[in-house]
Amino acid sequence: MSVVIPCFNEEAYIPALLEEFKQLGFSDSTNYELVLVDNGSTDKSAGILKRAKDQYPFLKVVTVSRNIGYGDGIVQGLKQAEGEYLSWMSADMLTSPRGDS
Repeated sequence: MSVVIPCFNEEAYIPALLEEFKQLGFSDSTNYELVLVDNGSTDKSAGILKRAKDQYPFLKVVTVSRNIGYGDGIVQGLKQAEGEYLSWMSADMLTSPRGDS
């Protein structure tokens, strides 16, 4: 399963998002991948994602140089996703990956 999350200037949410998916068991299985798309961010998102790749083996980072919208971020992530089942969500944590919000 692949979960695609476009990130545009989401430096404040990325660390918590990664920890949520780790707690959900993504790190314990090769059956899951989290595809975070740096969707043309101008904040520190790119650096955070680059450093996180070593700590979170389930993480795949896709970089889009210019943000042309949320939908394009999803499409670019889906193109790189390798899971049999595909999903996406927003990075702002308004919806919990646990499904309890």
